[in-house]
Amino acid sequence: MFRDFRSQYSIPTLQTNPSPKHAQYAQSPKVGQANISPKSQAISPKAQNNPKISDPNLHKERGIIKSIEAVRFIIATWIVFCHYFDYNAMNFEYLKNLVYNNQGSVYGFIVISGFMTHWTSRNIEFNGPKSISDFYSKRFLRIYVTYFIAVMMAFIVRYPGLTTKFDQTTEYTVSSHLGFTGINLLMLQSWFVGTPDEVYDGPAFALGAPFWTISSLAFCWLVYPLVSHYCITRGKARTTIRDIVIIFGLGILHRTLNPGDENNYCAGWGPYQGFFWFPPANLPLFYVGAFGAELAATFYEQGRRSIFRNHRHSWFTMGLLVDLLFILFFYFNVSNMDVKLGLHYSLGCYTRTIPILLGCIISTQHESLIFGSRLFSPAHWAAQFALAMYVFQSPLVQIFEAVAFSGFPVIEWPKYQDPVIFGLFYGTLIVFSAIYTLVIEKKIVKRFKSSMSRQQKSRSSKPKLQVKESFGMNNSPSHQYPPSRGVNNSPSHQYPPTRFASTAYSNFNHELFDQTGHQALIRHDKMGRMSHSPYPNGLYEQHFIAPGHGARISADEGINGI
Repeated sequence: MFRDFRSQYSIPTLQTNPSPKHAQYAQSPKVGQANISPKSQAISPKAQNNPKISDPNLHKERGIIKSIEAVRFIIATWIVFCHYFDYNAMNFEYLKNLVYNNQGSVYGFIVISGFMTHWTSRNIEFNGPKSISDFYSKRFLRIYVTYFIAVMMAFIVRYPGLTTKFDQTTEYTVSSHLGFTGINLLMLQSWFVGTPDEVYDGPAFALGAPFWTISSLAFCWLVYPLVSHYCITRGKARTTIRDIVIIFGLGILHRTLNPGDENNYCAGWGPYQGFFWFPPANLPLFYVGAFGAELAATFYEQGRRSIFRNHRHSWFTMGLLVDLLFILFFYFNVSNMDVKLGLHYSLGCYTRTIPILLGCIISTQHESLIFGSRLFSPAHWAAQFALAMYVFQSPLVQIFEAVAFSGFPVIEWPKYQDPVIFGLFYGTLIVFSAIYTLVIEKKIVKRFKSSMSRQQKSRSSKPKLQVKESFGMNNSPSHQYPPSRGVNNSPSHQYPPTRFASTAYSNFNHELFDQTGHQALIRHDKMGRMSHSPYPNGLYEQHFIAPGHGARISADEGINGI
């Protein structure tokens, strides 16, 4: 019937066979190579009209990046090790260096956070309050629920009389404990780090030092919609590389002007511990990661599947390169080899984030051979517990110490020299984080989401016109479509059933013509995305294509709807 329609009105034959370029990407990926969909090879018309946005969501297209997940879990373990294993009992130089370079773990964590924030949110326009509020609700919901529970646990454990404080120059009272808890609940503790006394006797250390990272990241997430909309240009690799160099250079300048004492490793080589906890000081690290994600997405969309595109074994070369970059990050932090070769000590942990960034960029297209393999499958699975491990470690170690050894009051910051005892605590933390993430968090977040969804539906519910649609491949029930704004604004949409064309949709665009010569480009894919078709009078109609189905298109007075 479609062929008869075209022959009647002398319309060119519809080309549905994939081009050689599409056929190339339709082949099955090799081992270690990312599964790149043809849908992401070209920037969408929406992104071409506005270079600040991109569609589709590459995180959903690409799926979980196992290499990054493995590294994220290893970094979380490194942080726990630095906090609670007594480095004075270590005779192994590499383990001592891990503690000495403890800030390197946090810097790597922040870069990965910025990378994944933009990678998962790159397609959001941020063109109004609704899109921004939706981003905030999705970004902060899971994190804040977990963070809130951890803060309240710390509030109980560190209540005056239950905890023995250390490095305290002022009296810790109930009123100050309540005030510091309120500041932590608002994620503002990292803004109170102006002096060393303010750090140690203020809200930043009051409930748990690891909480400062959440406070700094909250500020980075807060300004992300503005940076994404106004500063990050989509699809331009050279511009993005320039921006990465500028941002990274600002961080180097900041640390060069504030080098600190070489022996004060807890300060991250700032003037004092907490100097670089100030939220704006973490913007360079976070947005180096975010702009790095933009560079990775640009290569991903344009089909640059490897640096050596014509190399026969590029999947092996790039997978091995990802492993070498991630190993280089950890090697420099356990050996200080870059500092021994002449790099200034104040820049060590900061510049070591470069291998992490490059590894994340390449791993979006090629999984690493080691970190992305089945050998690290436990780390891939346990990476979902990284947030819980990070925020619950401080209150949980005090509970572990009180129950297993000392009782209450318990020391504020227990450290263990015996590897077996530390291993028991680490195992307890993993089990607790797993139970919380897989059971408690899912139930809480699910209730929050369902509640928010009901509120949104009650606010934005509008009557929709039900239009019957016939499908070529599957007889699905009728679907709801919004009223179109075409030539005829009648709500009934009863057009003369004159010229019909039916076809099964694929991943490619089909051009439909009517007898008046008007053309409508209907873009569709298996994901059921919405696309727009132009009318002769300049108005548009929304088309909703059901996933995996064919559709019947009615053409009359300039193609009037489905």
